[in-house]
Amino acid sequence: MFGCAARNGLSTTAIPKEALNSLVDEDQLQNTLTAMNVSSQPDNGKVVEQTVLNNPITKVCVVCLKECSEDIVCFKYMEPVHISCSEDYVSEDEVEQKICKLCFNELNVQREREKSKKCLEIQAKKIKLMSDKSHSEASVGFTVRIPVPEVDREKGDTKSILAIIIRNTEEGFFQLGTRNGRIKQLYSRSQFSVCEQELIKIEEVPDVEISLRSVATAQSLGTGQGFKKCSSITQCVNKKCFCFRNNVLCNSKCHFSNPCSNK
Repeated sequence: MFGCAARNGLSTTAIPKEALNSLVDEDQLQNTLTAMNVSSQPDNGKVVEQTVLNNPITKVCVVCLKECSEDIVCFKYMEPVHISCSEDYVSEDEVEQKICKLCFNELNVQREREKSKKCLEIQAKKIKLMSDKSHSEASVGFTVRIPVPEVDREKGDTKSILAIIIRNTEEGFFQLGTRNGRIKQLYSRSQFSVCEQELIKIEEVPDVEISLRSVATAQSLGTGQGFKKCSSITQCVNKKCFCFRNNVLCNSKCHFSNPCSNK
């Protein structure tokens, strides 16, 4: 298939070699298998004895799938392998052993992945140190200002919130707290700006975790992340109205500016 020779043939099956040499297509193979199954069925209460070919067990190279007469095995899976299909591998115990090229490539891929991961971690730490050096020093007790993304606030709300540094981690990140609680995520030095005056005290931070969006919603002048509006066609006097149900007055965006009683 695809111009490649089959790696796994029929020589390892129970079909006799005499029958294999005469096979040309799949129909002949199917007929041979059917004949073998019929010959193994009971005949008048007796089982027909099959001729078992006592072929000597030959070793097959795990890489090229050809006959292998060499006493070399891959130490990982203990499979026979040609010396031309193997590589020298030094294990963690500094013991030199033979390994097939397939396992050798697999181990090399794992090594390169681990190496790439370590290099990326080192590069991230270098970039973080360079970023921290370009900003002023910040320590526990400093009041800071955190920018709030547009998706986490209302259009009429402030673009930032005030917080205080509660703790510094060993990796150089900061845990911030507000009057509404401790923010779940950790911040790097480049993600906030330090205020000159102390506007929040650590004692004012409650011992609860809260997200930045929840803080923005709690400090919002409106309803939070977006403007609430209803599309009610009645006078908005019952809980069918979205604004009435949430104790919010209807605005000009509600029900196409039609008059209602919830204004």
